[in-house]
Amino acid sequence: MTEQLTAQCPCGETIHITDPDDGPEVEVDVVLFNRKFRFVPNVHAILSVSALVVMAMLIYTEMIHHGEANPLTLAEVAHFAGWVYLELPEAIFIETLE
Repeated sequence: MTEQLTAQCPCGETIHITDPDDGPEVEVDVVLFNRKFRFVPNVHAILSVSALVVMAMLIYTEMIHHGEANPLTLAEVAHFAGWVYLELPEAIFIETLE
């Protein structure tokens, strides 16, 4: 059982704090080509996957199905691609194995 940290609130209540050394509860490790890919399902993973889904839907519905690629649609796709670029490194960690 892990030890739980507590702190005293100015109002007198005791606040329970999780230990920062605790690792994630669920983790998926994949070893491929002398690299270890560690996927941690957290809020960043949810945000990046949802941005990928919205980006794919925009590309399919607007550009492929309707055949329109106006600047607003391209800006929306670029916006979601930037979101994926920012959020994905917080969910997937790559380590080189020796």
